[in-house]
Amino acid sequence: GGSSRWRRAAMGLSPGGSLALCIVTSASAGIGAAFFGCLVSSANKQKKANGGNHTKSTSRQLVVGIIGQTLFGLGSIVGLFFGPITLVTVIRAGSLLPANAFCAHLFHLRPLVRDDYLGTLTCVSGVVCFANFQGPPGKALTRDLFLRDLATPWSISFNAALFLLMIVGFLGMRASDLETSIKLVPVGPTAKAFFVAVVIGCASSFMDVAC
Repeated sequence: GGSSRWRRAAMGLSPGGSLALCIVTSASAGIGAAFFGCLVSSANKQKKANGGNHTKSTSRQLVVGIIGQTLFGLGSIVGLFFGPITLVTVIRAGSLLPANAFCAHLFHLRPLVRDDYLGTLTCVSGVVCFANFQGPPGKALTRDLFLRDLATPWSISFNAALFLLMIVGFLGMRASDLETSIKLVPVGPTAKAFFVAVVIGCASSFMDVAC
């Protein structure tokens, strides 16, 4: 929007240069988040194989993974200095999913299967199409107008429902990890993947509103 154009002009960047930096920084944030996320998962996998206890190596791996996830998560904001949030979100998500599948194979978390290749092709195609045909950004939203819209009953109801959905997704994720407790509703791998997707989608939506 207008703020991106102002920052781009202040840095002396051309529209093409700004777009390139937006794509590079957003894609790097997605790839980095996937890599360090799989690093954390690998540490937890080794912990289970070690009887539920971390070794010095897996403890360091866990700390590095958490720090890396945090840094690359915040790195998503960098792309907003060079392009609109719609492009940043799509590029980050489009790079995160294929990178996550590749890094999961790299850390021996799961093998690559046909669906991974098809999903990667779909993500890359979607990102390319969006980047080429998204059109010019919409009119910049002022602070007063944003706060006014945020306080409307429809906005409050939607955000409350989104927050409730994220809590339900989080509880569903936790339920799948409770191996020794009595489960009221069994949560299989497919259901867990669904709950994870719900939490990620809701958290991404709240990030878009905050930015």
